[in-house]
Amino acid sequence: MDALNDDLNTPNAISVVYEVVKKINQAVRQREIDVENLAVLVHTLEKMLYILGIEFDKISMTNEDKEMYQNWRSAVKEKDFKTADTLRQTLIEKGIL
Repeated sequence: MDALNDDLNTPNAISVVYEVVKKINQAVRQREIDVENLAVLVHTLEKMLYILGIEFDKISMTNEDKEMYQNWRSAVKEKDFKTADTLRQTLIEKGIL
């Protein structure tokens, strides 16, 4: 946010956005996802993008979608690639991945 206060220093603001996205990606790749930390990071990213005038559609996940995502991660972990590929394709079609 400091980069934005500096006469709308957009290049620095974009680099900060990149760093937040990097932290989000690292957070979701953990074995045990810290949901509170992830929520804070996502909220921060949303605010930053709003300030920069970048709009995007939020994806709402149903409980079924969340379960499918967890099943996909489990299949990948267990190296059940046929199941993982099927689940991944469904998640992609729903716009979750």
